[in-house]
Amino acid sequence: MPSKPTTLAAGECASETSDVQARFAAFRGRQIQVLEQLAAGASLERTFQAVVRMIQEQSPGTIASVLLLDPDGLHLRHGAAPDLPAEYNRAIDGLAVGPGVGSCGTAAFHGRRVIVSDIATDPLWQPFKELALGHGLRACWSEPIFDSHGRVLGTFAMYHRHACHPSEEDLQIIRVAAHMAGIAIERQRTEEAFRLAERERDRLERDVEEQRRTEELRQVSEQLAMATLDAISANICVLGDTGVITSVNQAWLDFAEENYFLQRDSGLGTNYLAVCDAAREKCEYAGAFANGLRAVLRGEVPEFSMEYPCHSPTKQRWFSGRVTRFQSGQPVRLVVVHENITARRRAEEELKTISSRLLVATRAAKIGIWDFDPVNNRLVWDDQMFEVYGIPKNRFSGAYEAWESSLHPDDLQRGREEVATALREKDEFDTEFRILWPDKSIHHLKAKALVQRDDAGQAVQMIGANWDITEQKVAAEELKRAVAELGRSNADLEQFANVASHDLQEPLRAVVGCAELLVQDSAGRLNADDGELLTHIVEGTRRMQTLIRDLLAYSRVGSRGGWLTPTDSNKALALALTNLDTSIRERDAVITHDALPTLVADPTQLSQLLQNLIGNALKFCKERRPEIHIGAQPREGGWQFSVRDNGIGIEPQYRERIFVIFQRLHTRAEYAGTGIGLAICKRIVERHGGRIWVESEPGHGSTFHFTIPQKEEFSAWTSPTASNR
Repeated sequence: MPSKPTTLAAGECASETSDVQARFAAFRGRQIQVLEQLAAGASLERTFQAVVRMIQEQSPGTIASVLLLDPDGLHLRHGAAPDLPAEYNRAIDGLAVGPGVGSCGTAAFHGRRVIVSDIATDPLWQPFKELALGHGLRACWSEPIFDSHGRVLGTFAMYHRHACHPSEEDLQIIRVAAHMAGIAIERQRTEEAFRLAERERDRLERDVEEQRRTEELRQVSEQLAMATLDAISANICVLGDTGVITSVNQAWLDFAEENYFLQRDSGLGTNYLAVCDAAREKCEYAGAFANGLRAVLRGEVPEFSMEYPCHSPTKQRWFSGRVTRFQSGQPVRLVVVHENITARRRAEEELKTISSRLLVATRAAKIGIWDFDPVNNRLVWDDQMFEVYGIPKNRFSGAYEAWESSLHPDDLQRGREEVATALREKDEFDTEFRILWPDKSIHHLKAKALVQRDDAGQAVQMIGANWDITEQKVAAEELKRAVAELGRSNADLEQFANVASHDLQEPLRAVVGCAELLVQDSAGRLNADDGELLTHIVEGTRRMQTLIRDLLAYSRVGSRGGWLTPTDSNKALALALTNLDTSIRERDAVITHDALPTLVADPTQLSQLLQNLIGNALKFCKERRPEIHIGAQPREGGWQFSVRDNGIGIEPQYRERIFVIFQRLHTRAEYAGTGIGLAICKRIVERHGGRIWVESEPGHGSTFHFTIPQKEEFSAWTSPTASNR
């Protein structure tokens, strides 16, 4: 059974959240208006009409109805249903409640919600199916209306002209409607009870001649009135013409006892004016209430009301206080009613907070909100929209054509088509377009909107938001150009490195070849100085060849790296150890390692990284047998590797310098090399998104650490047995 798409899923765009909040705020605002009408003394019929209209506006396509339960509890009577056919209303007026009497009769009978999604097939509607279908009614959801004591007062129903099932928002709406109808009914019946009690007392006083009988009947009347008052949840007391409490209802006593104001029944005979006057110094509201009491008592005003905080040590509460004057002969009496309105105040404060946050958010983000009525061609903008479009309010006609006139000519046709498509067949509108400001500057805008439809599926409203994305567009274009330029630059550098390597290596090979031939041909004929000079030429040329190869390797770390793929670190380590096998055997080194992980990396570069670090550990450990350990530990977001040795160590001031290209701490006579190995290590680690550092103590070895971040949600731990070599 389909349901109406009245709610939005979490995680959607900011404009969707804005729409939900706006609709929520409007709904809460209408609720407050209805409650204010009720508090102002609106009739029950007018209140019902307001509640019905509120629900029908909040849930388009709904036809709402209120039925009242007769005092006998057996029949339902028409309350309000302005949009239901009059013939249908007459037909169901006086409907008997029962377990199978449509949605409303059944809901009133069982005292629980009844959802009928298809009147044509639901057995509850069998006796009335033809009546409902004949008036185009296909679904009916009914919610019982309860008073504050849980007694059924009637039902609130939501009809639809197509078969449908309520969403969670629909259920919340019908609960709110039934609750508000219950408040109105209970208030009206309370007022009627007051009037009935007073009329009963007046009738008894007029009819009896003897004082004793009059007194007895008065007592009966008061008891009846107090019984009625006891059924009300508000705190109520009656004051005499001097302000003395003559009677209180049960709620008043319960509140007083709960808050330690007075013991049960001890409030009778207390002068309430004196109590308020005594509290003036501690509470300004007590003084204001006392002044209002006196004004009503003197007949200056017919009634007085105010709202005030009444906080206990454990609760933050708000109350409304109301004083009403009534007089039957002499003396004058006052009815004082205090009602807890904490829930309403909190809802109002929450609504204000939400509205303020929404306003701040849209202004901070420079988001404009708009509302388009396609039926009447009416377009409404908020203040921020005029800022976004760069036009004053007096230049905006309030029609769809006003928006079209601002579009860039190249985007005009596409904009028309996208709006038409959204109105014709979509529930959402999401696009980007360019506009021209009055100064002819071009601005890029983002637009998102929701399309509201009537029961026939026709678009009746489109609510959305616009914001300027010009800076993002410009930044994206600049980034695109920078990336392209960087690509060209890298290609040029790569070509230069290849050419430079070839052009430099070729003459060096010629120099080495000639020098070596000269050494061979001149054996025994050159003096010691000439031989040493020739040897220096050969060694220097070979060092230059090595340096060029290392420089080329350094430049290709980023440009010729392989794909980052799931790589077994154990295999990468095995390849590095194989390449270093001769050095390991010559130094009789002891190399151990933990079980290493499988992670996303360039397998060739990972092997080169480990080879360079282990090779350095072998090189810088001349005075003792090398002991090297390779480990890896999981860290947040990836893995941390370590290569620990027992070599000569590094002074603290050189721990950053060693990763800079050509930075050597020792002469070539002490340790061979070009000073590029650790720089290559750093480039490899950085290419993988990690970092590398060293911890060392001179004379006690070094530990090189590097991290490899976890990528593509892949990081599997393999558990081969830790091995020694």
